[in-house]
Amino acid sequence: MKACSPRASLLFAIALAGMVAAAPPALAKGAKPEAAVPGVVVQAPSKASPIPPAKRAAFDAEVARRKAWRKYRNATAAKPASGGPGVSATARAENYPGLHELAAH
Repeated sequence: MKACSPRASLLFAIALAGMVAAAPPALAKGAKPEAAVPGVVVQAPSKASPIPPAKRAAFDAEVARRKAWRKYRNATAAKPASGGPGVSATARAENYPGLHELAAH
């Protein structure tokens, strides 16, 4: 075996220590991993929410309100703009007979 320089052996020792530290705890202790059992599903415990229940309920209500409003707006046809920049006031007032009489005075 070749003699290694002190620098190379130091780098090797650091790399080896990093690999051991990064290994899962069960494997670092020398225990072998457990085999999977077919048909068994283990669920992780649920984490407690950092949002208080009352505040979460308010958020959920706001989301439901926005969803209902969006559904209503998507279902309702947009009204076409009455007239435009080139339409005269007389043309806009066609459905209002009283306005024609006022405009004549």
